[in-house]
Amino acid sequence: MKLLPVILGLFVLQTTLAQTTRDSSTCTNVYISFDDGPLRSSSYLEDAIRRDSFPVTLFIVGQQVFNSSENYRRWNRYQDNPLVELANHSFSHASGKYRLFYKQPAGVVADILKNEDTLGFTEKIVRLPGRNVWRINGRSRTDLPDASAAADSLAGAGFRIVGWDLEWCFDSTGKTNYTAAHMLELVHFFAGHGGSFSRGNIVILCHDPMLLDTATRKEFDIFIHTLRKDPAFRLRKLNQYPANLQEQADRIHLPN
Repeated sequence: MKLLPVILGLFVLQTTLAQTTRDSSTCTNVYISFDDGPLRSSSYLEDAIRRDSFPVTLFIVGQQVFNSSENYRRWNRYQDNPLVELANHSFSHASGKYRLFYKQPAGVVADILKNEDTLGFTEKIVRLPGRNVWRINGRSRTDLPDASAAADSLAGAGFRIVGWDLEWCFDSTGKTNYTAAHMLELVHFFAGHGGSFSRGNIVILCHDPMLLDTATRKEFDIFIHTLRKDPAFRLRKLNQYPANLQEQADRIHLPN
């Protein structure tokens, strides 16, 4: 008779764990990423990360780190923040001349390697400047073909090249800034109907300057708060993006 409570307890625990596994395995992983920093506007991003405590991947441009003493201090603060994952976005960001940049694939690779060596990245996660390109585990997607040769070379060197599924669009006039409601609608659509590079995973591209706008900062906060409360979604860093896309359906997604 004394064993009965123990047996019942184990049964309840096993049932609970099984239910948790089933529930979490149906979650859609959302990866918030910001490109091109650190910038002067990155102070707003720092405030948002500190206030809302969400994991984020920052694709860093080496030139920007050394562009000012404050950017360098910000880079150091990023490294000390466990919520922040730092990834490679090239050293020069093509100096804004993307077509010329991608005409020399070897130069693109050299620029990525320079950024890795200069900033000491430990994760070989890259986003190409000005291009939405994917090279992960033998799968690929390329928006503009001029980046293909450089992307293939980087993938051959062991880099995981990550593009994006959704972009938080904005401009300096505020006319096209997306609202939280619109972004949430897009996330739910992708989660329910597919369309992302990897089903069950949605990568969102943002840029620090969008947070210069007070209204957009509020919308971004609403977006983050809403996702964190919704059990259908989990916020992740990109180092947790499934390495083997064929086996992703079998992965157990642990809660934050």
